[in-house]
Amino acid sequence: TGAGISVAAGIPDFRSTDGLFALLKGKSCASGKDLFDFNKVYSSDEMSVAFNSMITKLHRLSKEANPTGFHELLEKISMEGKLQRLYTQNIDGLDTRLTNLGTNVPLQKPAPMTIQLHGSINHMVCNKCGNVVDLDPGIFKCDLIGEGEATVVPSCQQCEEFESVRSIAGLRLKGVGKLRPRVVLYNEIHPEGDIIGEITGLDLKKKPDCLIIAGTSLQIPGVKSICKQFAQKVRSSKGIVLYLNKEMPSRSIIESIGCIDLI
Repeated sequence: TGAGISVAAGIPDFRSTDGLFALLKGKSCASGKDLFDFNKVYSSDEMSVAFNSMITKLHRLSKEANPTGFHELLEKISMEGKLQRLYTQNIDGLDTRLTNLGTNVPLQKPAPMTIQLHGSINHMVCNKCGNVVDLDPGIFKCDLIGEGEATVVPSCQQCEEFESVRSIAGLRLKGVGKLRPRVVLYNEIHPEGDIIGEITGLDLKKKPDCLIIAGTSLQIPGVKSICKQFAQKVRSSKGIVLYLNKEMPSRSIIESIGCIDLI
């Protein structure tokens, strides 16, 4: 699934004419896509503040939103024992609120029902110690002019506590890490890429007989590759591949997946 399945909940998608990439275009970035690029988000305080602002707004929207009818459909399929796995590109977490679409963070085996391919705005992580905690939007500075305790890239409290203990014990200090939203951006190594690959491999061996691709334009190469692999496996099981979206997928996408039965 992609961002399209959450639009009815009031959360914008990415690539449509009124999606995030278009809405976020402004003084700090030529394209809203820049705010999802690891190399650009932390290139300057101005970009980092714009990123913080976008993340905190998405966090608020997701907290105020309710799962859509499509989320409820996935929940029903899972409750009936017919859903093998939900692979989602969405970072809003609407799906994982539902009882039968849970996940675990960080991702670990045995695999949960929902695999969050791009992380979640509900969590933040330290770039040094790797500690994962619930996202606190209040600690991220969203305005370069404003005063207050919020900072552009907040320090990790756990690292600070460890440093304090080391200092008292007379041990060598190791430094304090920085907290960032636990979402996977363009141009960064996927922190859970290996385990997602393992889970995908296990799921392919289970010979699924139906693949539903919904609410995504499949512009992310890794996600497109996963869909292609599952489509081929479903076809070998004489199953059905469905593509659900408000816009027609490009000819190149259709050809790359190779075997879509109904669009």
